[in-house]
Amino acid sequence: MDSVPVIDIAPFLDGTAKGEAAVAQAVDGACSMLGFLIIAGHGVPDNLIDDMRGVSFAYFDRPTEEKLTLRMPPDRYRGYISLGSEALSYSLDEESPPDFKESFSIGPVDPPDDAYHRAAAPAKFFAPNLWPESVPGFRPVWEAYYREMERVATTLMRIFAVGLGMDKHYFDDKVDRHITNFSVLHY
Repeated sequence: MDSVPVIDIAPFLDGTAKGEAAVAQAVDGACSMLGFLIIAGHGVPDNLIDDMRGVSFAYFDRPTEEKLTLRMPPDRYRGYISLGSEALSYSLDEESPPDFKESFSIGPVDPPDDAYHRAAAPAKFFAPNLWPESVPGFRPVWEAYYREMERVATTLMRIFAVGLGMDKHYFDDKVDRHITNFSVLHY
């Protein structure tokens, strides 16, 4: 495999046994041979992708002082991280120049109000998101996009299950209470 394959997952979404098997085989091959793949046919609406780019650029175009009002607090991975305040090497206890990026991050947007999600240990993973009010449409677009990414991630887990020779829904109850953060990086 000389390049990262682009795999159309639409046949898997169609739900036919033949389509599911073909996509799962292609994904399994890409993961086994290279470890990377690009997906197409995921069903995320183009207009939502465009809207996501638009509101994200609009946010990053705001004045730094305004963005800092949503600075990421120390107890959760939500909010704004300013330009130059992180470096990947810091996680390895190595010194380096800071990364030349800023970012904004959210977590799950629809956590259930139940004992698990309110418990002390997972509570920080389901903490409320921070939202800029100065960018029209930011919150609804980000929430819609996050939900689409949840859907795509669930589909990918089902593809992986089929590719591994398991029942398509094998991972469903293993990812249903995920703590996934979503970040947009601006370089």
